[in-house]
Amino acid sequence: MALRTLTPKQALEEVDARRRDGRLDSARDMAAQIVEQAPEFGPALHMLGLVEFERGETVAGEALMRKAIRLLPDSAEARANLGRMLTRAGRYREASMRSRAPSHRTRQCLHRRLLATTLLSWARREMDAGRLAEALAGFSRAEQLDPYFAKAHTGKGFVLYMLGDWPGAFREYEWRW
Repeated sequence: MALRTLTPKQALEEVDARRRDGRLDSARDMAAQIVEQAPEFGPALHMLGLVEFERGETVAGEALMRKAIRLLPDSAEARANLGRMLTRAGRYREASMRSRAPSHRTRQCLHRRLLATTLLSWARREMDAGRLAEALAGFSRAEQLDPYFAKAHTGKGFVLYMLGDWPGAFREYEWRW
């Protein structure tokens, strides 16, 4: 099958099919061609690393998988495969850390949720003290940080209800529907 007639996705699917069929040398050759044409294509590096590992080239497979993870920091599959490689090599502690290490984006999301939770607590105190404008601002900011934070929507809806903005309050209560 000529590589240039396939899309990148089709080429990777073909490599994976060959790998699953046990044709590891053929899968390796095709994956290497893809990487040669696009050396920074993370999915191809991931697949080549997996094939190399299954061929018994553990050092090369691990190096390729690490490079793929640098290019695809949010790829849970690549992290899981690296963890599997490290486990098979007897490096259990590193396998545990590497396969679960959160990406930069995951850490950002956790930071945003923590900040939104802090703002939520502050907004509730403002609401309890009767400072509704400040509470509304706090709930709104928490909602901006994490649009799917139900407690921020509920708090904002409650403040809008207390301010007499019933349509706005119901919009916040029904935001998920």
